[in-house]
Amino acid sequence: MKRIAVFLYANFILSIVFFIFNTSFSAGIPLLSLPVWLIFSAAFGYFAIYRFVIKNETKFVFTAVKFLEYLPFVMLIVFFLFRADGRETSFGRDLFTVILWVVTFIVSLVTLFFLKPKRLPFEVPEQKKRTGIKWILFETLDWIDAALQAVFIITLVNIFIIQLYKIPSESMVPQFLVNDRVVVFKTFAGPTFPLTDISLPRLRSYKRGDIVVFRNPHTEQTKKSEFKNFTNQLVFMLTLTTVNLNVDEKGEVIADPLVKRVTGVPGEQLVMVDGVLYSRTKDNNTFKPVTADADWAEWNLNELPEKLKKNIREFPVSKEFFDSMLKTEKLRKNLDIDQAQKQAESIEQAFLKIRSKISQADSNTTDYKNTILPKDMFAYQMFSRHEDIARKLLTVDGGSKWFSEFMTSWISTYSRNTLAEDPYEDSMFRLNLLLKLTFGKLILYDSEVMYYGKPVSVSYSEQAELMQLAQDLYLYTMLNDSRNMCVFPSNENGSPRYIPENCYFMMGDNRFNSLDMRHSYDLKPIRITNQDEYSLRYNSRLEPRYVDAKRMLGGTSFRFWPLNRISLIKRNKQATN
Repeated sequence: MKRIAVFLYANFILSIVFFIFNTSFSAGIPLLSLPVWLIFSAAFGYFAIYRFVIKNETKFVFTAVKFLEYLPFVMLIVFFLFRADGRETSFGRDLFTVILWVVTFIVSLVTLFFLKPKRLPFEVPEQKKRTGIKWILFETLDWIDAALQAVFIITLVNIFIIQLYKIPSESMVPQFLVNDRVVVFKTFAGPTFPLTDISLPRLRSYKRGDIVVFRNPHTEQTKKSEFKNFTNQLVFMLTLTTVNLNVDEKGEVIADPLVKRVTGVPGEQLVMVDGVLYSRTKDNNTFKPVTADADWAEWNLNELPEKLKKNIREFPVSKEFFDSMLKTEKLRKNLDIDQAQKQAESIEQAFLKIRSKISQADSNTTDYKNTILPKDMFAYQMFSRHEDIARKLLTVDGGSKWFSEFMTSWISTYSRNTLAEDPYEDSMFRLNLLLKLTFGKLILYDSEVMYYGKPVSVSYSEQAELMQLAQDLYLYTMLNDSRNMCVFPSNENGSPRYIPENCYFMMGDNRFNSLDMRHSYDLKPIRITNQDEYSLRYNSRLEPRYVDAKRMLGGTSFRFWPLNRISLIKRNKQATN
């Protein structure tokens, strides 16, 4: 009995110290931490310490057991209540608090071990049989006790062992479909104690091709949001993924956490051109294709099996557009820069000849660069208004100088060597050239029709082809950020940078339908290429980022729903029925 008393006193003292460090006197939810621990500690001290240990009333052994079973969980409740308002706490305080909880939890388990009936130094008194109202009352309490114990156990499981995840989008088709449910094992990923930076040792590193669940780096990451996220996840687990409270003000599910595939690992610099991922390292400074990525990346859903396609909600591109996209990429890749220069100069001279017959020469105005404002130089605006723009360039002061610089100023700044070192910038430079040559030919066509009454350099049929090419090029810019990615991490003063240790880069398999670590959630207008002051523009989401391993919850290992696709998750791309 003396050994049991020592352990009970230890539990009581440890819990009191823990509660003192997690008590708030400020208004709001944190204030609830005070009455919770005061009431629990008073009852624990009276029944388990005073009546059972000091008074030696053995009938209270069952009460002592119940208090010990609930002690770690009441400590967690106080811990969460104390931080419910999003308050910042020091790392040292959090570490001390977590250690106190772990030690108390272990001591309570040891105490419960010694309080088992066969190890008690006295005979356990028999429980009285209850009937009537008392029986109903105690049966009800037993059910409530079992339910609460289950909640607490699920809480610990959710924190340290497994987490259930429901696939919210089609970003991982064909590996996962919307509403697939998967199990994420967290223990080896170094799970973090909620609302702190204290985590278990990370016992695994990730490889390229691993499918992981991780906290969305785009979402708010304050202590208050973390408290809300933990509460939501607990409800999600308790309802076996049927209730998701993690929604915005419109009722839309917030994309946090995310599930994606690891496509970049520490020590690499990445770039993607025409859907091909390349990487290089300090030991090999040449970008080489990541061959494995081609096995995971899904670009054309139209080629998937019919049985699978029936379960896919959205097809981002049609077969016809995909084929057109490949032709556009081939045209861009095979563009001869020297020939493009000659074409640009030829278009410029032909336009200036017509302009000289219609209007007087430009004055020495320095405002010619605003003839077409940069904000209006988006591909769609330029092509849809080509006739109006041609008329303006033919008549306004500064129009001819603007067109000349638009068509040919890139020639003096073009550096073949610079672009050769950056596959992405080279491809974007060529895309911009194709757009400009197409636009220039349309301007020349319009100018000839306006002056001569008919086209001279470009026939009617060629004009229709130009408009089709303009449409193809414009549509390509719309999907550019899914099909291509700038060098990442970006170079610094001309020197490559690489993904840091314990950090990873992730993308969804369904590349045209995945907002992932390539992207920002916000569109921003940028030049198609930085190598040309008069570059056309497009709205871009490109803002690649890596994710620290401490933000990764673990790898997907098992799909448990729907029943007809229950399976272990493999690293290779799996077609789903």
